[in-house]
Amino acid sequence: MNRLKFIIYFSISLASLLSACTSTGDVEVDFFQDDNFSFVMDTITTNCVTFKVDSLITNGQQQIVVGKYLDTYLGEVQAESYFQMGIGDAFIPEENSRYDSLEFIIQRVGTYGDTTQFQTLQLFRISEELTLPSDEEFYNVSSRVYDPIPLGEVSYRPNGENLVISIRLDDVLGQTIHQFGIDQDETIGSSEDFAQFLRGLVLTTTESNSFFFSAPIIAEVSEDENATITPVLRLYYTSEEDEALSYDFPVYDTRLQFNRIVSDQTGTPLVSLTEQRDVLTEDSTQQLTFLQAGIGLFTKVTFPHFESIKGFDPQAVLVRAELQIGIAQEAYDGFFPLPPALLLYEAEQANEFGFVFGGEAEPQLPTLFIDDNYETQTRYVFDVTSYMALQLEEEEFDGDDLIIGLFNTNTSVERLFLNGNRADNNPTQLILYFTRFE
Repeated sequence: MNRLKFIIYFSISLASLLSACTSTGDVEVDFFQDDNFSFVMDTITTNCVTFKVDSLITNGQQQIVVGKYLDTYLGEVQAESYFQMGIGDAFIPEENSRYDSLEFIIQRVGTYGDTTQFQTLQLFRISEELTLPSDEEFYNVSSRVYDPIPLGEVSYRPNGENLVISIRLDDVLGQTIHQFGIDQDETIGSSEDFAQFLRGLVLTTTESNSFFFSAPIIAEVSEDENATITPVLRLYYTSEEDEALSYDFPVYDTRLQFNRIVSDQTGTPLVSLTEQRDVLTEDSTQQLTFLQAGIGLFTKVTFPHFESIKGFDPQAVLVRAELQIGIAQEAYDGFFPLPPALLLYEAEQANEFGFVFGGEAEPQLPTLFIDDNYETQTRYVFDVTSYMALQLEEEEFDGDDLIIGLFNTNTSVERLFLNGNRADNNPTQLILYFTRFE
């Protein structure tokens, strides 16, 4: 996965630090003093840009993501999911049992986008072998060839009642599988054998602008009736005694399940982001930068003038540093809620990711402040005190940048619009708090 850089332009001088409530354009300084100590707060503006990573790993995440929507800033974003079905327990229908129908059943657990629109889902049959690549990874740009004629489709509009979605499938396929069971054909002898017959499936949507939904892939089926349903092929049949029966074929090998998430950015400024090294300044996007899960949009900020703050006063001690990320008003609403969390990384050269703040096991999460009244001051705040203190102690600033990304970058299509440093209101900025004891 490629990197995002966080760019903050920092400029400060000793003279400005000793001025009360002054502004240099890049830094606004407030100076407070009494007989015991003085306190300095530096508001440092940021120069933010957007860039796009080459690809994101999407297999093995145990999450199906499907949908499509059209965004004014981001273009058309589409997700479709690839997976393979296997054999559960032995499928042994009676010789005189009768085939009824075959359905693909999936339970959505979340939606994202305009759910007032109808969505048509289609299920296709993969026509080439679905095996792990040499690096054992599938990416958001990966795909496999599938038959042009769907096995089945369904149109629906989500509400609180239709969490479970069923797609009636081609009866020829269902009858063939049922006969395999009656004959105890070697095709259903194991999941590996079944995959030679049914190489895989692709779930996609036909709508040009609707919404996304996600559904987990659960390795073990729970006995709890209220538990989330794992995606299955369900074959319905009737016994010789007229008893209605069914058999579930579950998803096989979650390493082979991946989501293809791509975007058509024609007509948007983002179309210029063709390589990882390309960046899009906020001046070309109305003082906004962007985060987009699934397709890999990040915002980066650098510190080109960081050296100017070092040594301004040996008695000054950094007590707190905050990275305040201003959120644009148009970034969220009832259809596009605020992401629950962001991640912050240190970046290496050429937009490569370094460490994540807090560590991989328990990454540091920001505090979210929501302006419920006017929605003009909503922001995420990262405590970067330790990081900035370390940079101040270094003899020479190494030029590393920071990276802002979404928490669910590999498993969702969440997006967020950030205010840049030139935004008229609620800009993204770095604030440093110093104290100096007399």
